[in-house]
Amino acid sequence: MISIQRIETWVIKPFFTIFNFISQRVTYTFAIAFTTSLGGFIIAAYIALFIIATVRFDQSNTGLQFVYLFTGLTLLEYAPLYYLHFGLLYRAGVPCFTRRLNVINRYIVKGTLHQTMNDDEALRLLEALEHLPRDNMMAALIYPSIVMVIVCIFELLKGSLSNAIFLFAGISSAIFIYIFLTYIVAELLSGRMRRKVKWLLVKRGISFNEQYILSIRAKFIFINVLVLVAMVELGAMIYYNHYKIFSAVPIMFILLTGFILFILLFFYLLSIEESLSEIESAAVDLARGGSGSLFLPYLDKELINTSKGFIAAAYEVNDIRKNLEQKVEERTKELNQALATLKEKNDLIAKELKIAASIQQGILPQTPFVYNAIKVIAYNRASSDIGGDLYDIIRMPNDCLGILIADISGHGIPAALISTMVKISFHESCQKYMLPRRIFADVNNQLVNIIRTQEYATVFFMVIFPTYDVMYANGSHRKAIVCKRNTGNVEYWDTGGIFLGALPNEEIGGLFEDNFGILEPGDRVFLYTDGLPESRNWNNEEFGDDRVEKLLLETIDMPIDDAKEYIITQWEKFLGGTPPRDDMTFVLLELDPIMYNALQHREKGQQLFIEKKYGLAIDELKRAVIMNPDDMTALLLLGRSYIYTRQYNNAALHLAEYVAKKPDDSVAQYFLAIAHYKLNNYDEAYTAAAHSLAIQPSYVPALFVMAAVCASLHKTSEAIDYCNKILEADPGNVKAQKLLRKLSH
Repeated sequence: MISIQRIETWVIKPFFTIFNFISQRVTYTFAIAFTTSLGGFIIAAYIALFIIATVRFDQSNTGLQFVYLFTGLTLLEYAPLYYLHFGLLYRAGVPCFTRRLNVINRYIVKGTLHQTMNDDEALRLLEALEHLPRDNMMAALIYPSIVMVIVCIFELLKGSLSNAIFLFAGISSAIFIYIFLTYIVAELLSGRMRRKVKWLLVKRGISFNEQYILSIRAKFIFINVLVLVAMVELGAMIYYNHYKIFSAVPIMFILLTGFILFILLFFYLLSIEESLSEIESAAVDLARGGSGSLFLPYLDKELINTSKGFIAAAYEVNDIRKNLEQKVEERTKELNQALATLKEKNDLIAKELKIAASIQQGILPQTPFVYNAIKVIAYNRASSDIGGDLYDIIRMPNDCLGILIADISGHGIPAALISTMVKISFHESCQKYMLPRRIFADVNNQLVNIIRTQEYATVFFMVIFPTYDVMYANGSHRKAIVCKRNTGNVEYWDTGGIFLGALPNEEIGGLFEDNFGILEPGDRVFLYTDGLPESRNWNNEEFGDDRVEKLLLETIDMPIDDAKEYIITQWEKFLGGTPPRDDMTFVLLELDPIMYNALQHREKGQQLFIEKKYGLAIDELKRAVIMNPDDMTALLLLGRSYIYTRQYNNAALHLAEYVAKKPDDSVAQYFLAIAHYKLNNYDEAYTAAAHSLAIQPSYVPALFVMAAVCASLHKTSEAIDYCNKILEADPGNVKAQKLLRKLSH
């Protein structure tokens, strides 16, 4: 299907080519006038057919005179005046006949718009361009009408009245068609320049009022009137000349009239289609966020009013959009400021959480921890920065050891705070009670009075006595898993009991229970929270209690430190990178068989030492130190036993090792000084005695050793001073008196 715009490419483009060629070489307004006057040739053919068919020049004998007169007037009056009117000689210094035409030619030179004109000049230029089609139409009416009047008067005077009437009717209808054709062609040719001027004004922020000349309705009425006039003229041609309808002249007149109507309808529909297309493009541009600017090339009333309405709507939309964008920008700025503040606060909270996590880890006891042959190791991992799991190792009266593990409901800061309260409460209660159920009742009472929320703690607590008898209690926590080394069996330690901190003691009555167990050398006890068995991997598979028990059996022959690392590794391998959903804590303790045997030897050696059986004591204490080099009690007793058996070299060796680890023990420093003194190592003896006195200045045995050492070093005055200090503290000290008499002589 061929559209009007494609016909425009074929038909209108040549007119623009001619127009642009002339405007670049003469003037813009002359190019408009010349291009529109080309339609006069078609209209001349139209009027010629009508005159041939209706005017009887054969009767008046004025035909040849009419041709000469009409041609002469057209060439000598109409054409020169019409073209001079629109600036044919404007570049030669002859101005156009109107001010508006001169304004156009001043600012449009060689088809190019001058950008340097000021705002008022641009507004005047737009006004002149809007009136240009009408000015062209008026010129096309005035100059041909002069020709018409002259030839009609001539025919009236020289010929006949009927001929004059038909000439007037035919030429006036032709002028009617011609002025309409010149208007619509001038409107089309000048439309692009009007749009450029409007864009220039918009860029400069200058407001203007678009004007219209005709309307679509007026154009439609004109075309209908033309059809009516053509039908009347055709009827007159047939009636007065007795033509048949299908004779040559009427057919040519009909075809020529149809062609003229086609041209007029084409321009009429083109103005409507192009305007609607411009409106559609502006609407799409507005919808996509553009300005929606609309400047139609035509001057029809309906189109101009539509354009004004659209522009007003686009202005409102852009104003709303601008305000919206401004508000969005303001809100975005506010949000960014709020986000920056939140980020700052979040960073501060994160920093404080890290500090809290560090503090929380700091209140957990460091492991490995060894006491009375019991070795304890632990692992704690929170699911967030801070958690609610807790473990603790508590030194209790009568050389008892308390082991605690707890799981606080919830996560984060509240759980961490409650875990701290649980720790403090257990430490206080463990100094007052020995039975776990009594400790549970006391802790529960403290927590109920402090905690005002719904949080609670599940707890497992065990007390290990020096005899390795164990009392334990479970407050709704996981059972303790006990691996027996001798039998290879697994036992579960559990009691009845409710979690702590939820209900007052009056409501739960005697729900807290405790039970008994025994630890033998090599036995291990595993305490843990829900975070271990309830961990899930990417497949949502649970770690489970069976895996926990299996891991304990797999590690029973490993050193306890290696067992801990193996359990952690297998757990992390199972997770496969899945973040833990809950805090995970476990405590693994063992009655170390080597330390247990070392402890047995130390106790025997200690008893033999008390019985002053130093030789036998040395044998037992040596075994104890070999089995457990960190047993400072056995090491000190061994050093003293060597002194009492006068094995001073061995004594100095073991006591030096002891004071290297415990330099603040004044008694050990004193015995080291004796060993060196007996070995005649007076300088070393002096240093050890000085260390002992620095710790305990009034320690009489150390004062006497120091006096004896100073005497051996010939530091008589110092030796005398130390003897006097001894006698001040103990006037009846015989050894000091004897040494002082010796030094005085």
